[in-house]
Amino acid sequence: MTHHRLSSFLLSEGGLSVQYVRKIKQHVFHIETVNEKEYIVKAHANKKNVMQQWDFFRQVSNPHIVPFIFFPNGKRTISLQPFTWTLSPFIRGKKLRYAKASDRQEALETVQKFHAQASGIFIEKRLKRRLLFERWYDRLLSFQKTAHLFAENGYTALYKDIVITAEHFFKKNMRFPWKTMQQEAEQKGQWIHGDVASHNFIHTRKTTCLIDYDLLQASPHIFDFIQLGQRFLPFLNWDLSALISYHMVDEEAIPKWLCAIAIPSDVMREWMYFLPEATDDKLKTYLEEMEQDWEARKNFFRKTEKMVKSM
Repeated sequence: MTHHRLSSFLLSEGGLSVQYVRKIKQHVFHIETVNEKEYIVKAHANKKNVMQQWDFFRQVSNPHIVPFIFFPNGKRTISLQPFTWTLSPFIRGKKLRYAKASDRQEALETVQKFHAQASGIFIEKRLKRRLLFERWYDRLLSFQKTAHLFAENGYTALYKDIVITAEHFFKKNMRFPWKTMQQEAEQKGQWIHGDVASHNFIHTRKTTCLIDYDLLQASPHIFDFIQLGQRFLPFLNWDLSALISYHMVDEEAIPKWLCAIAIPSDVMREWMYFLPEATDDKLKTYLEEMEQDWEARKNFFRKTEKMVKSM
């Protein structure tokens, strides 16, 4: 969509007089109106997901949450097929970087504050999403379909090691009552953000905000901490003690938390994201770096096994 067409659409359907448009990423735009107000407008493919977020935002009041807001003409959403468009405040600040210790701590505290508000929230038309591990297992199946790329480039051993490790920790996770925990979370109205990547945190002078609630889900809070732990680890040199020092979960939850973190879903996720744009040269470089990263995390796997057995 051209900026001119977007401006015309926002004016006719939402009552927004736009003088500036900047594309942030696919279907997400930063706009400034003629009266110098700044917003984010976003196109969503799933209207039911949008309405769930609206219902959630109506029940929370938290300076760390960036919600949807009404368009100037009073509409919650506007439509231009096949998308549903929403409006949010534009937050001026910097995205967090997990390479910085202070940013990691800021992210953790922000998620904890979000969880404190994201309990006791019940939505009539709540979306039913699959359990985290079910989605991760689908990711493993997709990863296995790319075995030939590893073989063709001389990295069969790496491929097998990743798959064996994933299957090993999937099996270990089967002994924990994840489905029961999911049911209890739904009964208590507990919600998770679902995507605690560093780019979904905006740090301002006053606070740090969480943005992008497309993966918002009624689930045990530990699922956000599983993802956060996975994202912290590369910047902690895969040091198990350093990870535990963040005290993301209670001591009794550490075994299941670590066994979940040890599933190399992040390796498979990044690989699948990379492939559509891969050239032969880029593929070889990527696999070389993947092997180096994989070797670096093996000590984490060993220490996790040892700790879980001792608890």
